[in-house]
Amino acid sequence: MKPLAVASCWQVPNYGSVLQAYATQAALDSLGVPNETLWYEPERSLPERLRRLRLDPARVGRRLARAADSAREARLGHGAAAGRAARAEALGKFAREYLRLSPRLCGRAALEGAVPGYGAFLSGSDQLWHPANYPDGFYTLDFVPEEVPKLAWAASFGVGRLSVRQRRTAARFLRRFDWISAREESGRALIGELSGREIPLAADPVLLLPPGEWRALEKPALLPVGGYLLCYFLGRNPAHREFAARLREASGLPVAALPHLDGAVSADRGYADIPLYGLSPGEFLSLVDGAACVLTDSYHCTAFSALLGTRFYLFDRFLSGARGSTNTRLDTLLPLLGLEDRRISSGAFAAGPPGPLPAGTPARLEALRERSLELLRGALEGAGM
Repeated sequence: MKPLAVASCWQVPNYGSVLQAYATQAALDSLGVPNETLWYEPERSLPERLRRLRLDPARVGRRLARAADSAREARLGHGAAAGRAARAEALGKFAREYLRLSPRLCGRAALEGAVPGYGAFLSGSDQLWHPANYPDGFYTLDFVPEEVPKLAWAASFGVGRLSVRQRRTAARFLRRFDWISAREESGRALIGELSGREIPLAADPVLLLPPGEWRALEKPALLPVGGYLLCYFLGRNPAHREFAARLREASGLPVAALPHLDGAVSADRGYADIPLYGLSPGEFLSLVDGAACVLTDSYHCTAFSALLGTRFYLFDRFLSGARGSTNTRLDTLLPLLGLEDRRISSGAFAAGPPGPLPAGTPARLEALRERSLELLRGALEGAGM
C-alpha cells in the first residue's frame, strides 16, 4: 500500500506546531496507516514571490513587521535573536529525529512529481487554512490531482472572518476535498456556509494521544526545586506579563518563561526570573507537566496543560473583535473540556491563583479522543487507506 502523505506545519518554530505534527504521525501509526510527513520548501524565485504578493497583498505588511522585530531585537540587546535561533535549532532537531519526513521537495514542480508515490493526502492540523497560506497552495492541496483522495483533519482557519476574495478562494479549494473535519465550531460553520457540507468537529492531534504517551517524550529541564510558574505567551500584551508578576508576588514562586516566541517583545525584558530559549519539545512538555501553574495565550499550551492535569490560566491573545484575531480557536476547546473558567479576557486581570482542574476533565478528554480516532479511522477507510 502506498503511504498517506501528511501536509502539516512542522517547520513553524514553536512547540505546538512541531508536537501536533508528531501527534498526527503517532495517531496514524496507532491506526496501522503507513504515513509520511511532507518536507516542502516553497520556491524563492522572484516571479514566484511576485505571484504570491499579487495574491496576498498583506504579505508586505507582515514582512515589514518582521523587519521591525529584527530591529527591536537589536535594540533589546539581551540575546533575543540568539535565543530564538537556539529554540529553532532544538525544534528542528526534534523534527528530524521523530518525524518520518519525505525527501526535501523544493517548489511546486517537486511537489507534483512526488504525488504518484502516495495513496492519499491529508492536510492537518492547526491554522493551515489561514488566508496567509492560500497563495502557496500547499496546505489546501492544490497540487494534488482531482482523482487522488484528499482529507483534512481538524482544519482551522485561525480567524473568525474572511474577505470576499478569501471566501472565493476557500470555496474553490473546499470543493476539491473528499472529507473534511474542523477543529473549531467557527470553522465548521464557515465550511458549511462556503461548501454546503455538514462536517464533524474533531480533536486537535495533540489530544489524540493519552497523557502517558506525552510523558514518555519528556526530558528533564533544570529548574528550581519547590515549584515555579510557567509563562508561554505568543502575543505581545504587557498586561499578561504584569499578571504573572503579581502572581509571583502572591505565590512566592519564580517565573520561568519562554520569551520572544513570535517576535521580539519589549515586555518580555526582565519580567521572568528564568528565561528559557533552546529547550527541546521534550523539555517543554516536562516544564508544563511540572509547573505549579501555567499562564499562556497559546492553544497548544492550553491543550497540554489540560492533558497533563496542570493548573492554568488562558489569556486572550487579541482584543475582542480585533482584525486578524485568532481567539476563536479557543471558543470550542474550553467548553468541550468544561474549563471555561480558566479563560481570562482583556481587562479581567484580578484573579488569584487557579484551583485544580475538575475531576471530570480526564474523562472528557478520553471521550473526545475515542470519538475523534473513530472519525479518523472511518475517513481513512473511505479513502482506501
